[in-house]
Amino acid sequence: MGSRGLPALAERAEQGKWPDVLSGLLAHWRSAPNGALADQIVRIGALVAPAAEQVAERWDAVAAKPDPAVLDALLATVRDKGSVKARPRLEQLASWPSDPRFDRWVAQHYAEPPLTSTGARPYWTRLQPLLARICDGAAIATIKAARRTYRPIDAHQEFMKGHVDRVIDRLPVTAEVALSAGDAAALARIAKAGVAKPKVTAKRADELLVRNDTKDFASVFRLRSEPRAPASRR
Repeated sequence: MGSRGLPALAERAEQGKWPDVLSGLLAHWRSAPNGALADQIVRIGALVAPAAEQVAERWDAVAAKPDPAVLDALLATVRDKGSVKARPRLEQLASWPSDPRFDRWVAQHYAEPPLTSTGARPYWTRLQPLLARICDGAAIATIKAARRTYRPIDAHQEFMKGHVDRVIDRLPVTAEVALSAGDAAALARIAKAGVAKPKVTAKRADELLVRNDTKDFASVFRLRSEPRAPASRR
């Protein structure tokens, strides 16, 4: 892996160079898929992603150039204009390199489908190429578990069953490549280094509370429980 081997990436993590760490972990995972690597990619990717609303305003332009740091925001907003507008977006994302976040996002569709109307089926057709290339072990397990719950009396589950059955036998039996002792230790350093969350200001806390957004609840609660300076009287 050269300068992007896991020990070198651990040093970057300890320096807070998270976009570089994310890119390096992805390069390693693509050559040797591993669940622990995938978990760190998912964790770091979610924390370095820009605000989804910022990406949504210029989704097509952002998606035109693959950048692992923005993938979470793109996936979060891919359907923000409805399933029809999402179809070309899925086609664009299909050209991106493989990523365990793709895999798990696609797999979750088949466990908890966000769209079930017959009118949305062209959306699922565009999702099929992403389903066929899944190699993350957790995603494969999600799909297989979901497949076992499908019932013939449910029309949409029968539709998804057709999608899954066309690819399930071609998905890897296992997507786990063991890490060496040195790489496992380096990955533990990356996990220990953590990712500093951006500070939640009082104004941001108010915005989150209005939206009933619980993602940063702890920070919001802490801010709201702290006394604020009384408003000046005129």
